[in-house]
Amino acid sequence: KLLESENGDSQIYVCFIIAGVMMMGEDGISNMLAYISNRKEVAAIGAKLYAVGGTLAHAGVILNMGNLQGWMYTRHSKYDEMYFNYSAYSALRSGITMIRLEDIQKYGSFDERFGGEYSMIDYTYTMKKDGRLCIYDANADYQVRPARSRDADDCFETISGKLKEYHEFIGKYPEVDKYGDLYYSNSVKVIDK
Repeated sequence: KLLESENGDSQIYVCFIIAGVMMMGEDGISNMLAYISNRKEVAAIGAKLYAVGGTLAHAGVILNMGNLQGWMYTRHSKYDEMYFNYSAYSALRSGITMIRLEDIQKYGSFDERFGGEYSMIDYTYTMKKDGRLCIYDANADYQVRPARSRDADDCFETISGKLKEYHEFIGKYPEVDKYGDLYYSNSVKVIDK
């Protein structure tokens, strides 16, 4: 998308959308574009992603929740009371993510060691480490239609695939393992029921 500002500058934005993701309503892309285009410090913006049936697949990423990254509000209904706004995160998940073309040129290509969800997590975390912001836009609603045998929190890749990439990610960024997520307390952990 080419957007021209009032001073005549033009900017190109690239939106990465995983197969099976569809916009709910008419203003998801424009909400994301309006926010990122007005804030130069924002390097990437992601959206709220629902699974079929109206439960949330994710609404943001928390790094290092046990052995896997945590998805905010996973399995909540769209009717549940949740905090919906623009929120900063250490990284963004694959699904739908918008980035300026000039930032893609600055940060280069995706790390080929990551072929699944961690490709976007790695890329956006690199931006965050560089002092930029990664924003989740709760006003941009999308739905993912995973294969029939997969559920909301496993809609992009298998658990074993996630674990392999998690260990690769921790090897690249040991501070995540040591200190946890920049935006969440280390006391926030996954609890097995």
